[in-house]
Amino acid sequence: MAENDLPRTPPVLALQLPGEGLQISAWAQRSITSKEVFNSLSADQVAILPFPPLEPFFTSLCRPYIKKQEVIAAIAAEMLVDGMDMDEMCCRRCFDDPEQAAELNFALKLALGKVIADFAFHTE
Repeated sequence: MAENDLPRTPPVLALQLPGEGLQISAWAQRSITSKEVFNSLSADQVAILPFPPLEPFFTSLCRPYIKKQEVIAAIAAEMLVDGMDMDEMCCRRCFDDPEQAAELNFALKLALGKVIADFAFHTE
């Protein structure tokens, strides 16, 4: 199967490239961006990646920890919170059902206790 034969699935988590001629749709304007993706992939390659929606992806990481104490899921959720710089509002959007109170509390602890490692060189 040639590269051009790949199905062009629109990414759900739209990524924006500053200074490039990508057309940004309405759903992309409210999405979260990740500059790290573009360090290794071109815009054309990213356009065919099937990104999962953030909310179901995040809930699928938090739920196993709350229900079964799956430590690996908790670590992945923490890495997602740190990497995407998720805040309290983002966590509340992911867990808007009152039955998800335990998952929301876990997510809020991650968001409020996150440690963002900035590896950029600082000059003062």
